[in-house]
Amino acid sequence: MNDHAHNHQTAGKPLSLSHARQEEEPIVSIPAAQYYGTPEMIRRFNDKPKSGFFRSETILLDIIPVGSLRSILDVGCAAGRFLGLLRDYGFTGSYTGIDVVAENLHNARRIHPDATFLEGDILQASLPGQFDLVNATGILQNEPRYTAMLERMLSVSSRYVMFDLKVAEIEQTLFDPEVAYCEWEGCRLPLVCLSLADFRAMLQSLTGVGRVWFLSYPTPFNAETVVPSWLTCWSSAGVLVDLGDRPLEGNAVVDLSDAGAVA
Repeated sequence: MNDHAHNHQTAGKPLSLSHARQEEEPIVSIPAAQYYGTPEMIRRFNDKPKSGFFRSETILLDIIPVGSLRSILDVGCAAGRFLGLLRDYGFTGSYTGIDVVAENLHNARRIHPDATFLEGDILQASLPGQFDLVNATGILQNEPRYTAMLERMLSVSSRYVMFDLKVAEIEQTLFDPEVAYCEWEGCRLPLVCLSLADFRAMLQSLTGVGRVWFLSYPTPFNAETVVPSWLTCWSSAGVLVDLGDRPLEGNAVVDLSDAGAVA
């Protein structure tokens, strides 16, 4: 972990999807395409092994009848390696990946010539209808417009939405690209880390559209992570929303975490 000289918290953003504020001009140090388009990042995604998927991805996929899904949208698809994992789960439907890095998409089309790959931003892209599953793992934690992106994902899904975020026991959500970011070869992407209170509020808001499962587990800071010194640990929290399952009151959020202590 890299400590940052600044030692303060930023004001948190309300995360209820119906009340979330978005920056009119998001503060982003560089376009995501530049950060993820460095040769090393392209190599990492192109060579990503199946063991490199997040724990939450494999556990949450066990809940979904993947073999019966007709269509999937993978946001931030990189080289399309998620499709290989889906096929291990029996997926035979139509896969569409969207990414901002042209070279990632070149590799994806070479690896999966039978799939569809789009270059662009999901908030601006014209998408071909709805999808049974919309996935964005490893994306929202570096996205200043994370609530707008989640709302778009919900709007283009006909059944499931899967994503993940960083969560920590802090008083307010950390979102300050001056003190929390990922850095690689001089390129920076902002980091978002939700407070537990804001994460709970987000989960509760999502119960308005369907049943919610989540899995939270501690994860280490990697070599590219820069955060304030007071943030000493955090967790990855994977979330699955089933839009076709309106739960009974009191059974809307299912905690799959080992400790079951987040919500």
